[in-house]
Amino acid sequence: MIGRGDKHGAVYVFRAGSLGDAVVFLPAWHAIADRHPDVPLHLITPVARIPGIPDTPAVCGLTGRLGEVIRYDTTRNGLRHVAATVRGIGPGIVYCQMPERSSLAHLRDYGFLRGVLGLHPIGIGRAIAANLRRGPFQPAYSPSVEWERLLQLAGAAPRTPTFPLLRPGSVAETRADDIVRGLGARPFIVACPGSKMPAKRWPVDRFRDVIGSFLARHADAGMVLLGSPDERPLAAAIAELVPDRIRNLAGQLSLEESSALCGRAVCYFGNDTGAMHVAAAMGIRCIAIFSARDYRGKWEPFGTGHTILRSDPLCRGCMLVECTTENLRCLTEVSSSAALEALEACWRTAAEAGPRRSSAVSS
Repeated sequence: MIGRGDKHGAVYVFRAGSLGDAVVFLPAWHAIADRHPDVPLHLITPVARIPGIPDTPAVCGLTGRLGEVIRYDTTRNGLRHVAATVRGIGPGIVYCQMPERSSLAHLRDYGFLRGVLGLHPIGIGRAIAANLRRGPFQPAYSPSVEWERLLQLAGAAPRTPTFPLLRPGSVAETRADDIVRGLGARPFIVACPGSKMPAKRWPVDRFRDVIGSFLARHADAGMVLLGSPDERPLAAAIAELVPDRIRNLAGQLSLEESSALCGRAVCYFGNDTGAMHVAAAMGIRCIAIFSARDYRGKWEPFGTGHTILRSDPLCRGCMLVECTTENLRCLTEVSSSAALEALEACWRTAAEAGPRRSSAVSS
């Protein structure tokens, strides 16, 4: 029965976001699921999304706890449809897990969830209180670590995530095994040289330098390149370096297949992207190259053992989508030698820890 609930009635979660934002929300999602172990979590999320990039329902669907997906728009008919869907499922509570926003926007959310949908919101009061603590003239966007902030909104105590946070199915696991066999069952690194945001892209020639140098030193190593379909040509410029040991799978894998593959990798190497967050969610180390456009630490991968490569020029905190004034200064200040050193250190650590699942796959 869809409307099956616990003592609170049905349990809903109000959340928007594309791949990276959605994965960062997973610790809070799992905390909510743990609090309501016997019921599905119904997701209320916008209709609007970025074409070709998985969004919150796709991510939550890989946790085994997703109930109904209720997409809304702000038209009158759209709101009527959402209200009718919620009535069909049943009354209950809704955890508000939206990105940081003004107190007025939170109050609009409250009016939508309580007044239009008839649900009891959890978390909006905490979000408004956090805004008030920063002061009336401070921006709603804060330096808080995002996944920890979302846990607090859910009323959960701070806790270290239990990995993996995503659970690929058997078909995706088999696909990942096939890819590993295609690499000669050698240990491999997943890498992502792209980003939907130009201000986050480390220069591709530096990726070529680092990956080429690393593979020249390690004849036993492989590399798998991930990304969106639009980033496939960018990845091809790297894959041509060592075609028999680099697989360009940008735009070729589903989110579920990418998750299964990341779970077999030694580590992740690349930009601050959704692929980085997926790798972290599968419990592998990340060597992540961050621009300085945002607060340090806010979007870093959860877990331990990661290496963050970032500079802090005077233009830090610009929040630009595309760098139009400094020629990507914050990224070009991250050297190829620093990235190669971090990659070597991660490889050594992995060798000392013993083989991951990837190297155990028989050919």
